[in-house]
Amino acid sequence: MKNWNRLTACALALIMSAGMTVTPALAEEATPEAAAPAETVAVDAPTFYANSHDVKAVVMNIGAAQDSVNVTWYGSTPTGGMLKYGVQGGEMTTLQAAVAPTSSEGWYKNTVTLTGLQSNTTYEYAVSADKDEAHYGETKTYTTQTFGKDEPYTFLVFGDPQIGCSGSIDDDNGGWTNTLNHALAKAPNANFLFSMGDQINAYYKYDTSNLSQVEEEYDGFLNAPQLTQLPLATELGNHDCGYNTALYGQHFTLPNISEKYGQVSGDAYGDNAVDSESTGDGDYYFTYNNTLYMVLNTSCLSIAEHKAFLEETIQANPDVTWKVVSFHKSIYSVASHVTESDIVTLRNGLSPILSQLGIDIVLQGHDHVYARSYIMGGESGMTADVQKNADGSALTEVTNPDGVQYITMNSASGSKFYKITEEAFEYTAVQNQEKVPNYSVANVTKDAFTVTTYRSTDDSVVDTITIKKSKNGWETVDGKDYWYEDGVKQGTEGRGKEIYDPESDAWYWLDSDANGAKAVSKDVYQESDGGKWVRYDENGKMIKGWNTNEKGTYYFDPITGAMAKGDVEIDGVPCSFDETTGIGLNLAWKQENGKDYWYENGQRQGLEGRGKEIYDPESDGWYWLDSDANGAKAVSKDVYQESDGGKWVRYDANGQMIKGWNTNENG
Repeated sequence: MKNWNRLTACALALIMSAGMTVTPALAEEATPEAAAPAETVAVDAPTFYANSHDVKAVVMNIGAAQDSVNVTWYGSTPTGGMLKYGVQGGEMTTLQAAVAPTSSEGWYKNTVTLTGLQSNTTYEYAVSADKDEAHYGETKTYTTQTFGKDEPYTFLVFGDPQIGCSGSIDDDNGGWTNTLNHALAKAPNANFLFSMGDQINAYYKYDTSNLSQVEEEYDGFLNAPQLTQLPLATELGNHDCGYNTALYGQHFTLPNISEKYGQVSGDAYGDNAVDSESTGDGDYYFTYNNTLYMVLNTSCLSIAEHKAFLEETIQANPDVTWKVVSFHKSIYSVASHVTESDIVTLRNGLSPILSQLGIDIVLQGHDHVYARSYIMGGESGMTADVQKNADGSALTEVTNPDGVQYITMNSASGSKFYKITEEAFEYTAVQNQEKVPNYSVANVTKDAFTVTTYRSTDDSVVDTITIKKSKNGWETVDGKDYWYEDGVKQGTEGRGKEIYDPESDAWYWLDSDANGAKAVSKDVYQESDGGKWVRYDENGKMIKGWNTNEKGTYYFDPITGAMAKGDVEIDGVPCSFDETTGIGLNLAWKQENGKDYWYENGQRQGLEGRGKEIYDPESDGWYWLDSDANGAKAVSKDVYQESDGGKWVRYDANGQMIKGWNTNENG
């Protein structure tokens, strides 16, 4: 009868298929195709350890970072079990599990978080339902790969397994396990696994009577032995929601789950997310080497909550190369869900936010079909210029794209497939439906993110896309700054190179003698503009305008940055600089056309107002600079000055102020 019920559920979903106009989101799926028989492999009944003393559903979940994992299992004792682990062949450490009740009578959730794991190390572990050393089950192994910010790594991506949808848990588990086998044969050094949601099928939002069916499907999903050997990241799919949400959280322990965002408290349709299907398990994130992964609960339709989560998470994790977002409900797909009201809400709300936040790739599920978008960006989603090959086909490699790459994953188990709609969507670059389970291999380096999707029948390629990030701008290495253009370090050839940084609106010099490092506090001769001397400050910026240091005052052209030398006019003021050093003439006389002019910090004085009185320490005398004579030294002249309450002052034939008795032809 149970199998008949499951077949009936899928049949009803087929009968209730929706048209291509915008329609309300259905409680069940719309327009599934009958699954082609998936290649199956022989698997045991869902019991993990022969001597487990009632332990089942063991799974290794992704941790907060690459050196951490969360091991979760069901045990039969309320006091909780134990986990022992250690480097293979070495001493074992025993840890007490955190224990919590589950929705299934007689079973308790056990969780242990392992941190500080080392790169390229094989660990052994075993779990128990109680604290009896004799009751540990079969020993499992987990081999870490290379950790490090710039270290390359690989992970595997799977669309909805939805164990139980075909009507046979055994068949679906066989298809799921077969896909895992093929994926790990293709990428044996994969670092972790990533499921796009709908791990199970038994959707019982309004009915708690089929709890045992849900648990049977979880047993089928978790019976794949690979899930005990590699960390698994999951998404909350709509089939994992409703009352199922509690069980989802009882089977999986995920890192950094938000208690504020992506949660829906109370009824299945909560106040903070209209028409939301989730009753818990909010958005969460983890980091792996150089990548930030942010997983959204798209059963929560509060765009404001998702936006806040993304912004706060990105702000808290600034030192990453790649930003990946993942959620269950695909917003750029080619199957029937794409026009449903919840998808439209998510697409209209999330798309501009993901573009604004500089997300690189979005991984999605829900539609049981493969689809890859063009690079999407802007308020409307599409980029202004969609790039294609000459024959109109989609690019398989893009460099520094101005937008987001969306990928929708096909079924990983073959339990259900969807038709590609007859409507053509302008955002679709690649679409594929052959009723064959798929898996995707993601290879990540500091310069490229490649996702290649394969058929699990023969490992042939469905599609591949590589996003490259050529370094552009500054990179600091060992305290020195280097400038890159399209991934190439600049300034290493010849004498060096002058570059302009639009972000700081400044020019800089890259010193070839320092392997292209930014020059700081340095004068550089450049052959441009007919040859010029240019100065760069302590931050490496080209100096423009007036500049004073311990040697004196200088002036640099506000356009070219050229150091002024000799006699020049600046803003209408005659100025004088040393022909060799460029130091401005200071506190000194300069004779021009038979007249004496006084300069301070390179600038002629006495040009403004009535003139200026100055003191020459060399002659120990006071002089008047006559503005009527363009600042020339006044000689044999009486001058009224307003200082000291107003006074008349006389300057002799040499221009020096007369003090004491003075006699001339007038008396």
